[in-house]
Amino acid sequence: MVKSDYVKQMIFLLCVFFICCTENKPLEKNKEKTDTSESEKIQVLNVGSFHFGDTPDAHKTEFDESTEAAQQEIRTISKLLARFKPTIICIENLPEYNTEINAAYQEYLKNPINLTSKYGESSMIGFEIGRLSEVDSIYGIDNHMGYNYSVGDFIENSPDLKNAVDPATYLQLTNEPFKEFPALAKREANSDNLSLLEKFKLINEPVYLDYSITTNAD
Repeated sequence: MVKSDYVKQMIFLLCVFFICCTENKPLEKNKEKTDTSESEKIQVLNVGSFHFGDTPDAHKTEFDESTEAAQQEIRTISKLLARFKPTIICIENLPEYNTEINAAYQEYLKNPINLTSKYGESSMIGFEIGRLSEVDSIYGIDNHMGYNYSVGDFIENSPDLKNAVDPATYLQLTNEPFKEFPALAKREANSDNLSLLEKFKLINEPVYLDYSITTNAD
């Protein structure tokens, strides 16, 4: 753990498709007096991304990270996120690979002309934000767990299934996640045609965040 005396700001890049988070709002002040003021609390910025390049995930966003236009878009987004002035950057990667990741990060710092796609969005965005923010190291915080992508198919193909979970609600969440938010649904349906910045804005919307957490948790 890092003591708050030494760290005042942090940024987390949770680069998981369909998991997105927005900047944390300040916690409400406790009615009882505490020794820690609001200004002393560590600020955390969670940023959701889809996976650049190949992914084993059930969903994939069409995006060619190797083009010059994409590289420029990535640098623009990295510059915007670097305004948060992070002192710690965490990416979706297993901690056991931290030595390898940071060796690659140090090499990138020596020659940042071309973004490195070795670790997908984690290195293309994470490394560039690290360079702009002058942080020494990048930290992996991923934790692999089993995940059943077939639950929805199982429910849909089992009309006689008696499930404690409401199947109608589950299937609506799967097939029409933004039914009550037509404007957001329209943007999501057109996501492959959006610029990279607009894609990031979309998947970091609060409603999209709620959907992502609910579907992954369930």
